[in-house]
Amino acid sequence: MRKIINEQTWHIKLIAFLVFAILCIVYAYLDGFEVSAPVTVQNSLLKLVLNTIPSILATIISFWAIYFALINRKMVGFYNPELLPDVQINQTKAQTYKFMKDFISQASSSVAIVSNSLRWLEDENAKDVIAAINEKGSSVEIITPKPLSSILQEKLSKASLIVTGSDLPPMARFTLINANSPANMQLAISLDAHPNHQIVVYDNSSGAHIISLASDLVKNYRRCSTHCEKAC
Repeated sequence: MRKIINEQTWHIKLIAFLVFAILCIVYAYLDGFEVSAPVTVQNSLLKLVLNTIPSILATIISFWAIYFALINRKMVGFYNPELLPDVQINQTKAQTYKFMKDFISQASSSVAIVSNSLRWLEDENAKDVIAAINEKGSSVEIITPKPLSSILQEKLSKASLIVTGSDLPPMARFTLINANSPANMQLAISLDAHPNHQIVVYDNSSGAHIISLASDLVKNYRRCSTHCEKAC
């Protein structure tokens, strides 16, 4: 809980530090225009000290605030690429086909593809994706609410086809690889359509909680296929 609170309030702390630094600078600037006592050596030295200290404090606080925001990666994930998912925008179907082929090919153990109908695999240009799936064989689970078309069933004969029997098509389209190896699990979630087809890829660093949720969904789909005949 403390970690979540820190991640949510870091920007408030940063703003507070910067505001204080600005006030110190303003104070040092405006103080030079105040009517003061007759100028003496003592007054001049005191004036110099009073004007210099706020500026020094403002500089130190400003640098510390920048360090806090940019260097301390545990607090600010935006500046740490390792804590962010990989986001790709595919303008063409060919780009998506290549991504799916590469993503499936890199799996060292299991592959679970959750989709509505996978009709896009009927495209002749998606043959490399078909080949990657068949190369993995039964380690690939294709999960859909309804049976695939006869064309796809023939093309994907080496994969494990799971039909949930649900009357509601899945809102999410995702592919989960290496579910049996938590340290190597990766999740690709697709959104929208071409030319703004977005694919977000999570790994154990950028989205372990999301990957766990997807893994639980796959297990539930598998259970539904085994124990539910019509709907789950």
